[in-house]
Amino acid sequence: HPMVWFLVMILFDLIPLRVIPSILFTTIIYWMTGMSPDLDDFFLYLMVMVLFAVVMASFAIFNATLFFRNQSLANLTTSMFILFFMLFGGFLMNQDTVNISLNWLQYLSPFRYAYEGVIVNETADLFVEDDFNGIPVNVAAGVVAQQLLGFDTGAFWLDVLILLVMFLVLLIAIALVVGFRLRDRR
Repeated sequence: HPMVWFLVMILFDLIPLRVIPSILFTTIIYWMTGMSPDLDDFFLYLMVMVLFAVVMASFAIFNATLFFRNQSLANLTTSMFILFFMLFGGFLMNQDTVNISLNWLQYLSPFRYAYEGVIVNETADLFVEDDFNGIPVNVAAGVVAQQLLGFDTGAFWLDVLILLVMFLVLLIAIALVVGFRLRDRR
């Protein structure tokens, strides 16, 4: 039955192979890189990273269910989409510099929402203090992130919500494809 496969995938793939390693890796990396020492910021960062990991894993599983007869094609399409997601996710280029005809593609990228969420979370309480030709400068780091990266400093919870919706949509799509494939075999 498709529901049994689906529950097994969640219990024995997503949780032990995606969620737990993400929690361990994020816990180590967060403190090693000198990010915000506030525990609230850490848990928000952890939430974004776990959501991002399960979204990307669900995307790979979705591709594997679509192209189950040809694993090479599944790997190729997943890799191509991940590169596409990285390119339009703000990780490799500023969103404001993308050609207007391609600008809408950024909204399909989980990288965009995870990256923006992490940057917004980290820069929320930071200030850039400098001395520019004898003039003291004190600017909120969020403003710098908004100007340099094109991120919305007030979009943290929207980013989390969109990642969660992406995850749920992918889970539903996986269930539908698996149900369709199993029905065709019977």
